[in-house]
Amino acid sequence: MGGQTSRKSRHSPHWAPGLLALGLLASGPLRAADTPHLPRPTPSAMPTEKVPGDGVPKYDLETLRAIALKYNSAITAARATLASAIAGQQSVENIKVPTFLQPDLPIRRKQAALGVQAAEAGVRQAELLVVFGVQFAYVSHLYAREQERIAREAVDDKEKEQNLVALSKTIRELFNEDSKVDTDLKKRDALFLEGVLFFARSRLTEAETGSRRALSALREAIGGGCDVPLSLKHNRLLDVKATLDRRQLIELALANRPDLLAASINVLVCDLEVKAQASRNSLNVRTFASGADLHANPLPAGRYDQEYRPGVSGPEMPPFLSGKKCDRVARAAALASRAASVSDKARALIILEVEQSYLRYEEATAKIAYLTQAAAKLKLAMKGELDAKGDNKDKNGGKGVEGASTRLQNSIKAGGESKVALDDVLKFGQVYSQIRIQANEARYQQLIALITLERATGAAFRADLSGVPEVKDE
Repeated sequence: MGGQTSRKSRHSPHWAPGLLALGLLASGPLRAADTPHLPRPTPSAMPTEKVPGDGVPKYDLETLRAIALKYNSAITAARATLASAIAGQQSVENIKVPTFLQPDLPIRRKQAALGVQAAEAGVRQAELLVVFGVQFAYVSHLYAREQERIAREAVDDKEKEQNLVALSKTIRELFNEDSKVDTDLKKRDALFLEGVLFFARSRLTEAETGSRRALSALREAIGGGCDVPLSLKHNRLLDVKATLDRRQLIELALANRPDLLAASINVLVCDLEVKAQASRNSLNVRTFASGADLHANPLPAGRYDQEYRPGVSGPEMPPFLSGKKCDRVARAAALASRAASVSDKARALIILEVEQSYLRYEEATAKIAYLTQAAAKLKLAMKGELDAKGDNKDKNGGKGVEGASTRLQNSIKAGGESKVALDDVLKFGQVYSQIRIQANEARYQQLIALITLERATGAAFRADLSGVPEVKDE
């Protein structure tokens, strides 16, 4: 009996390599001819848009998305997996063995066809992740540039006389050996202001580095090298005003997510495996997983801290099932039941992801409204005294914090209270800068929530950031 089993094992076909690439997801039906080997892009090969006026080539978001979809290696790899699945399916179709000798052959052909669909879903998933990476890096660069602009205004903007460099210079002059002016300022206050200046410069450095890091990530996302020059169409954060429907977003995600399709395919393939095991009398029978590594794609770990993100359950099927037919069928049925649970979990996680992103967008939108009003009121207060209607009495702004550097110098010469002017700058200036920084962060989180929703819905919802206007100054 053992010899008979070994003979049947020798004649068992090697089922399609990469039969079920369930860790991947995909776009419409492709064929091996659609997977060319693409060269690494060079600056001359990348399409550009020339902006009228300066003649400098600029890349908009849609152009960068198109470049990434063409050149990113992750998509090329997913298409190669699809080509392998197609070749595997063809190899199963080419097997000409009577079904009484290979009773599970028709079932294996169905599984191979489903494997191609799963690999097609893998291509689509790769495209979604690549596009998300491009948009994430793009808006991250704009966010860093905006933070850099605010930090630079506070530190050494030549048009802002209340900047820290100008104030530090003024205070240093108070302690010049030739200075004959008495003042209520103390050296302790001067040292404190200079400490604030160094701290502000550290934030400026952080913003400058963040901008360059985002550009580096963008080059990788589009499949370019570190020497590819990139100049972006937008210079400021984008002012989005999208109205979202949570239920509609969830419906779009459940209808279009390729990973949910892959999980559903896994259920069908595992159900077919139960029938395949029931068709054979051998003590050792191959499964559909004998030609594929179902765990080749690492699954993201869960998070259970400030952010609740449960871990993902992956597919499970051994390459062989051994034992009597009844035992093999029972084990295959248990694994098929597990596949159904994995599909249910995938559905629940997709709903959670959409809801979380939707709520983040709503939170960021509300914060932007409040912080914009706060910045406007504080800026009005910084310009000087207000009348009963809330308008500035001094239209020249000399009484406000914006004229603090000039007033500080005049106060020193007149023997006035220069300490009051300095306190105004530190109090109003720091609070105003912090409000603007938080408003920028809220706009950034709003944009990240939008592009996450695009990925979470399988691109059925589009963020459409290319046509969004830039943020204007308060």
